[in-house]
Amino acid sequence: MTEEVSPESSRGGRGRRLFRLAQRLEAACGRLASTLAARPMAASALLMALSIALALPGLLALPPVDRTEVVYAEAARQMLERVERGDGAEAWRGLLTARFQEAPVPERPIGLLWVQMLAAWGARALLAAPADAIWPYRLPSLLGLVMAVLGTYWGARRILAPEAAFLGALLLAATVLILLPGELAMSKAMALGPLTIAMWALVRLHGLP
Repeated sequence: MTEEVSPESSRGGRGRRLFRLAQRLEAACGRLASTLAARPMAASALLMALSIALALPGLLALPPVDRTEVVYAEAARQMLERVERGDGAEAWRGLLTARFQEAPVPERPIGLLWVQMLAAWGARALLAAPADAIWPYRLPSLLGLVMAVLGTYWGARRILAPEAAFLGALLLAATVLILLPGELAMSKAMALGPLTIAMWALVRLHGLP
């Protein structure tokens, strides 16, 4: 006679298989982290590639989703247009004045707008980006995201085990609260990158092992 398999034992068998699969996956991740711990440059390259791969699709595909992003991108675009139209003192005044349409926006960090303006100029010159495309103004945010991830990794290596530093930076790269600002033309990711690098520099200056 054929022995019947109860639903409970079937579910138990699937649970054990899933548990063994999770154990093998955990062991493989541990081996990868240990391998990369001995090769910090390879770990940095992997973290950089992962950060770009996670953020680039949204950076290119998302329409403007926030009024603040529109203000930043439009102010940088108008600044670039004034510089391209002007000459001499007029061009310099275009660099020192941030405007959204006709209204001045002095609360927006001018240096950040310069970086966005340079990114848009480079994208138009090298990649033939359309003048009304939003993604060139988002490139500095992607750079800030990559800087934050790498700064987290190299800074954490000074105070934590290399495996923990790699996993921490990996989690940062995949965190939605960090990833989304890295896809938008706003100040959060661009400020986070230099801030993380500055914290890494402070750790080095204090001589922590």
